[in-house]
Amino acid sequence: MLILASDGGPNNLYTHLQHRSWRNYMHSHSDIEAYFYKANPHLTEDYYFDSDVLWVKCIEQYPKLWNKFILALGAFKNRLHEFDYISRPDLSAFLVLDRYIEFLKTKPTTNMCCGTTLFDPVRSPFKYPSGGCFTISSDLATYILENPVNPGAYGIDTENDEIDDLRIGVYLHELKVPTIPDRRCDVHGYWEEHNLQNFICDKERFYVRIVHQPPRLERDMAIHNLLLSTFYPTVTLT
Repeated sequence: MLILASDGGPNNLYTHLQHRSWRNYMHSHSDIEAYFYKANPHLTEDYYFDSDVLWVKCIEQYPKLWNKFILALGAFKNRLHEFDYISRPDLSAFLVLDRYIEFLKTKPTTNMCCGTTLFDPVRSPFKYPSGGCFTISSDLATYILENPVNPGAYGIDTENDEIDDLRIGVYLHELKVPTIPDRRCDVHGYWEEHNLQNFICDKERFYVRIVHQPPRLERDMAIHNLLLSTFYPTVTLT
């Protein structure tokens, strides 16, 4: 599991999500190896592991996320055969890991991508899996490392729009790999918070995307804490 992350100050939402949500459960399932991956342009090597943080040599710049992701994948180039899947959530996602593993047990281990399918014809002519969280089989990850594609040939703005989920969409199109739906639960505002009760009761759903309207910190963390107390009751909230 490669968790898209970046550093901010003590009042930064993503700093809180790393330390008050993800770190409370990301290592709780024995079948999952999990890392935050972050950018540092000053590294002397392409990547560097610091416990559960993978630093990669590039700038931290949204939306130019593809280079950051491909460098993180490259850090595991000689180990990809050890894994069935590579998961790429962002910090706003909340995963119920037991449910997630049960979901993956029913899915193919080759030519597989699952996620919430998006389509924005202004940005890409292809459907693509949402960057909130997508999962690809390890053979697809190997193929991506070994076979660069040219999104510009399809009219995708590679100067300004290098988001990793758009690039995954190009690979899925070229390989004719469909995206398996993950039945994500969205919480984008207080009016959607009732969705959580349905999610909690539905054992086939494993993923909540929590992105309230700004300012987000207090309300986002309240939902993360509710989910932590529900699905990981033995953790100590920090």
